[in-house]
Amino acid sequence: MVQSTTPGDALSPPLKRRRVRRGTQSCWECKRRKIRCSFTVPDESVCDGCRSRGVKCTSQDKAVRSRLAIHLVANNSQIPCISGSDSAGDVARLLGIPDGSDILCRTLVDAWPTRQDIDLILRAPIGTAVLFHGLICKPYSSGLSEMPSTEKILQPPPCNAHPVLTARRLLLLAVLLQGIPRGFFRHLGPFGVRYVETMSCLVQTARLVTSNDDMVSSLEGIECIMIESMYHNNAGNIRRAWVTHRRAMVIAQVLGFHRNPEMPVKLTVLDSETRTRIDPEYMWYRLVITDRYLSLVLGLPQCSDEIPFELSGIFLPCTPMEQMERMESMGGGLIIQRNRQYIHDLDKTREIDNLLQEAAALMPPQWWLPPKIATLVSNDNDAANETLRLMSQFTHYHLLAQTHLPYLLQPPTSDRRYDYHKITAVTASRELLSRFVSFRSSDSVAAYCRGVDFLAFIASTILAVAHISNHHHRRLRLDRESGGGTMGFLVHQRPADRGLLEQTLQCMESMYQGDPETDILAYKIAAILRQLLAIENAAANGASYSMTVSSEQGEAEEPGTVEAGPDSNITANVNVAQELRVHIPHFGTIKPSYSAGATYEAETLAFVDVDRADNGSPFFMEFGMAFDVDDWGLQGVDSALFENLVKGDGASGAETSPSGE
Repeated sequence: MVQSTTPGDALSPPLKRRRVRRGTQSCWECKRRKIRCSFTVPDESVCDGCRSRGVKCTSQDKAVRSRLAIHLVANNSQIPCISGSDSAGDVARLLGIPDGSDILCRTLVDAWPTRQDIDLILRAPIGTAVLFHGLICKPYSSGLSEMPSTEKILQPPPCNAHPVLTARRLLLLAVLLQGIPRGFFRHLGPFGVRYVETMSCLVQTARLVTSNDDMVSSLEGIECIMIESMYHNNAGNIRRAWVTHRRAMVIAQVLGFHRNPEMPVKLTVLDSETRTRIDPEYMWYRLVITDRYLSLVLGLPQCSDEIPFELSGIFLPCTPMEQMERMESMGGGLIIQRNRQYIHDLDKTREIDNLLQEAAALMPPQWWLPPKIATLVSNDNDAANETLRLMSQFTHYHLLAQTHLPYLLQPPTSDRRYDYHKITAVTASRELLSRFVSFRSSDSVAAYCRGVDFLAFIASTILAVAHISNHHHRRLRLDRESGGGTMGFLVHQRPADRGLLEQTLQCMESMYQGDPETDILAYKIAAILRQLLAIENAAANGASYSMTVSSEQGEAEEPGTVEAGPDSNITANVNVAQELRVHIPHFGTIKPSYSAGATYEAETLAFVDVDRADNGSPFFMEFGMAFDVDDWGLQGVDSALFENLVKGDGASGAETSPSGE
C-alpha cells in the first residue's frame, strides 16, 4: 500500500547530486560506436559525427530524463501522494519536463523520427494498400480508395493533439516501416541499421496510451489497439496479436458495439474526420472476423460465436467480395465450434464445405487466378484490389484446409466417406503454397504480414504428411486391397509438390539468412519443414513409418532435431529399428518411426492422442506448460494443427453427431 508523506519527508534532506561519470557527455550514437563525440561549436546541440551521418543526436542525460518521463506516465497510479504539495509538479520540475498531460504528449511527440530519417523513408517503395487493408472499417467501395498515403502518414503529429491521435500516428508509422522491402534496406543509410529499434520504440511509446483503459474508450482508441494487434501479427507475434485484439473486442463490447444496430449507442469521437473512415458497425464486424482468423490459427476459442451481420441485410447492397468475406467469416466461426465440440460430425463438416463453395461461386473464375505480385507495391486502386484479392484467396484456401484437416490420416478402406476430405485438404494446401511462394519470393514485397507464414506452415505440413501417409499405404498395398486408393494420384503429383515444399523451405531460409536470431519464426518453420522433407524422401525410397506424437521427459531437444538408427541409409530391407524425431517445444516430439514386418494395425500412420492412450503409456503430453507469450516461434499454431490431426484420427470410430444419432 502506498503511504502518504508530508512535504518535509518528501523534500528533505535535499537530494545529493551524483557526480557525472566521465564520458557521459557523449551522445548515445557516439557511445554506441565507441568514438569521440566532438562539437565544432561548444554550444551546438548536434555533434559533428551525428551531423555527418544524418542521425538524431541524443545526449545520455536527455535519454535518462526521457526514460524517467515514460516511467512516470506509465506508473502514475503508484506515485506517492504528498499532502499540501503538487507532487507531479515537483517531479516534473526535478526532471526538467512539463507537468500534467503535457508529459505524455511530449513523450509521444519525441518518439517521432528525425527529418533526415523521414526523408529516407519517403524513398522506399512502400505499398500502403498491402499494409492497411485489414483496418478498413467501411465498405470496400470507398475504403480502398481512401487508403492513407505514405506522405500523409509521415507528417509529424502536432504537439497539441490528443494523446490517442498522436499514438495512432506512431502506430501507423510503425506498421508502415514493416512494409519496407527487404532489398531496400541498404539504401536507407544509417537508418537501415536501426529501423527495427525505431519500430519498437514507436510501439512501446504508443502503449502508454493503448494500455490505459481510461484513454481508449473511443473510436480512435479502439482503432489504435487494432493497429497494435496488426503490428504484432505482421511481426509474427501472433499470440500477442490475439491478446491485443481480444482487448479491443472487450472494450468495444463494453461500449455496446455488439448490440443491434437499431439500438443507439453513444460513442466518443475525438476527431471529426474519424467518422469518414470508421463506421462503428463495420468496425465491430472487422473485430469479429479478425478474432476468428487468429483464434482458428492458434486453436483458441473465439470471443463472439454470434453471427454478426454476415448474412443479414444491414450492409446491403454490398459487393460480391464483401458478401464472400461475410460467408467465409461465418465458416471460420463454424470450424472453431466444430473443432471444440464435435470435430467428428461429418454433417457439420459438409455444411461448412457447402458454405465455402457458395462463397467461392460469388467471384468469377478468373478472379481465382494467382495475382501478379508486382502490382501490390504501388498505392493506386489496382494495388488495393489485388491485395484484397490475394489475402482473400489465402483465407479461402486456409479455411478449406482447416475444414477437412481432421480426416487427413484416416486409413484407406472400402468406406470412401473420407476420400473427398483428404483430396480437398491436399488441394487447398497446394493452392495456398503456390501463392505463398510467389508472394515471398519477390524482393519488392517486404517481410511483413507474417500471419501468412503460419498459414504456409500449416499447408506445408498437411502436404508433407499426406505424401508420407500415401507412401506408407502404397508400401503395404492397402490401396489395391481396398479396391484402389483415391489418394494414389499423389504419386504423379509428388515431383511438383516436393518442388513446392522445397521452394517454401528456401523462402523461409532466405528470411533468416543463416542467422536464426534475425528471424526466429522463419528459422523454426524451416527446421520443421526440412525434417519433414527428409522423412518424406525416406518414405518414398521404401521406408515405412508409423507416426506418433509424444512428450518424452529427457534431455531438451532443439526444434527440428533429427535422430536416426545405426544405419543412416534407410531402406525397406533393414532389420534394425530406425527412427527420426522432430521435436516441437511445448507440444511434443513427432516420431515417424521405421518399422519392419509389423502388421497394418501396428504400422497405421496416426498421431497418438494422450487422452486415448493407456495409463501405462511411456509418454506424457503437457499442453498447459507455462511459457512467455512470445516464447515459442510457432506460438501454439503447431499445437492447434496437430491437435486437430489427433482428434480427427478417431473419426472412424466416432458417431457422426454429438448425440450419437
